Amino acid sequence: IFPMDLIGPIGGQHFSMALHTTSAAIPLIERSRRVALSSVPAEQISIAYELGKNHNKADLHWSQIPFELTTSPVFGLPIPKFALVVRELDVEGVRALGSHKLFICRTRANQIRSQGLQLSFVHGFYEARRQNSVPLIPATRTA
Repeated sequence: IFPMDLIGPIGGQHFSMALHTTSAAIPLIERSRRVALSSVPAEQISIAYELGKNHNKADLHWSQIPFELTTSPVFGLPIPKFALVVRELDVEGVRALGSHKLFICRTRANQIRSQGLQLSFVHGFYEARRQNSVPLIPATRTA
């Protein structure tokens, strides 16, 4: 259980996620080919930051988790009981991309569990561009 670095839908039932190549979770994800992503309520920000240290742990003792767990509906994977949305994914492909591993997944289930503000993080570079309305990709001219 750890925060995911880069995630997002890529069309239809497909979803992408990426982890830094040093993440101890990568071999487990590559072997199991299954992931349960949980949307964290904004008020749980301190817990999300605390879970960041789990990126480099090869093992995890469930008794050390500082919140109540339940299981995902399809895969039966442990998830936070407070999760707003749980998306269960089958990993269809893995690609090494520099400092990250990219996982291409297909959504198996998407369960909305409750309503609320969802926590998300945006890199400062992208936020600065968003604030200044500067496009990430320069516009091209057509004659």
